[in-house]
Amino acid sequence: MKKSNAKNAKRYRDRTKELVFNYYGNDNPKCVTCNENELSKLTIGHINDDGSEDRKKTGMGSNFYTWLKLNNFPNNGYEISCFSCNCGKRIGDVKKKEYFVTSNSLISSFKLMS
Repeated sequence: MKKSNAKNAKRYRDRTKELVFNYYGNDNPKCVTCNENELSKLTIGHINDDGSEDRKKTGMGSNFYTWLKLNNFPNNGYEISCFSCNCGKRIGDVKKKEYFVTSNSLISSFKLMS
């Protein structure tokens, strides 16, 4: 019984994420910076870099996607970014794809840049 509930919960989270990305990507979700389109590599970024404040009311990950859905997909302040470009934006690196390809290179890049 528990396995069935876990599968249903995961299915719901996956459908919600897909719905959110299709909405913000006009049925063609991709990173606004580099055009990455693999859903597993995409995230919803905050255009005004106010994610820290926003997370206090919306939560993170699937909670955030559910919040967006329940609040009728607010159009102000959100964009689709890949994780690499989203991280690069935080450190002010315009050439983010060069540094953030995998999680291992992400760690290496921070060490090299320090």
